[in-house]
Amino acid sequence: MLSFDSVRRFVKKLGEEVEDLDVALLNAGIAPPKYVVNESTGWEEALQVNILSTALLAILLMPKLKATAAKTGRVAQLTFTGSLGHTFLTSKDLPISEEESLLRKINSPEFFNAQRSYIVIKLLTMYVMRGLIDDFSTNEKGELDVAVNVVCPGYCVTDLGRDHPWYIVLPTKIMQLYCGRSAEEGSRSLVSATLLGEMGHGKFWTNDVFVKPGVLVVSEEGKKLQSKAWKEIMDICRKEIP
Repeated sequence: MLSFDSVRRFVKKLGEEVEDLDVALLNAGIAPPKYVVNESTGWEEALQVNILSTALLAILLMPKLKATAAKTGRVAQLTFTGSLGHTFLTSKDLPISEEESLLRKINSPEFFNAQRSYIVIKLLTMYVMRGLIDDFSTNEKGELDVAVNVVCPGYCVTDLGRDHPWYIVLPTKIMQLYCGRSAEEGSRSLVSATLLGEMGHGKFWTNDVFVKPGVLVVSEEGKKLQSKAWKEIMDICRKEIP
């Protein structure tokens, strides 16, 4: 996921080896403690893996998902792993003018802050979901053929923060001991999200309930940010589509 080429190769291999694709759960993600630029693409690594490569993967999987839906007569499912953390963001966390590029701003070393950047990335995941729904989720008859949603598995005991310094890892481990879910428990939410079908289309799922997305998703300001972000993401992905 660190390169667009690896995404293309994966989808090519999938097309050769898998006849039908009913469900795609896109769960890859990193949470780097420091600002690191991906040398092959020029994008900050979390932005590359969690958003740009993931968006490209989703777009490239759409033909297979749609073909399967047409074949089976059932709506296919595309699910992204997100975070409830995006609901805590406000416009103060993402100040941007109409002239600025949203992705370039998030990509800058001046903007990077490990905790904030992670949940901003998760906000972008919501934006990707909305963009895919608008551009890819229906067939030529206007009928829904791929349901798209985002799920938060909750606070799980994983090694996502393995690269963080000890003074962050230690209190995190203590917190995980008392209120963390196992990765297996968290995965149940991921699996349940893939079974929601049309009922979960365009929605945010966590703790086995639908939760209203954050203000920067549902507000007019959020909708403008989503439109800006999706246009920029698509401009990048179009260049990488075979």
